[in-house]
Amino acid sequence: MSRAIAPTLRRSLRRVNGRTLLGILLVTASAVGVGYTVTEARSGDTVIVASRFLASGSVVTEGDVSTGVTAGITRADIAIGRTLQVSIGEGELLTERLFEPQDSMTESLRLDLATAPASDVVAGSRVTVWSLPAAGGPPPQQLAENATVVAVHNTSLGAEDSIEISIDRRQVPQVLAAVASGFAVMVTHPGGG
Repeated sequence: MSRAIAPTLRRSLRRVNGRTLLGILLVTASAVGVGYTVTEARSGDTVIVASRFLASGSVVTEGDVSTGVTAGITRADIAIGRTLQVSIGEGELLTERLFEPQDSMTESLRLDLATAPASDVVAGSRVTVWSLPAAGGPPPQQLAENATVVAVHNTSLGAEDSIEISIDRRQVPQVLAAVASGFAVMVTHPGGG
């Protein structure tokens, strides 16, 4: 009986070609890679997960995230105020690749304001920037829309309030031209109270 098996085995081994060996090698390498990744993963890391469905283009707020345990973004402040490139579901991990690149087409500007911003304008809010020409001049002009508030600087000592915003680079020249021309600047919070 062993003599019958030996010729069959020899015939099978002769049919093994380079592609078959390459396939076996790749499957083995893949299994080793997955095993290594699983053993290197630190279980128990606290990560940030979506607490509800978030559509692509959404800016993440504190109420949109909660903590979970596995491997992903581990600090909420890294995600807050960032814009998602894709939609994600409740409970999904927030990882760096889900967000628009931080070196995206935005610039930060600090602007002195003619009027104090509304009380609901806080870091992370979206605002529209307007120029306010002198009395008798042209009507107010929208300079930038969808600017993200980075910080609001309210003063009570008679100095002007100011706001730090992040806006699309294409809107920066228009804002700076208005400021250089001496126009006062104000922000509105669409949908705000």
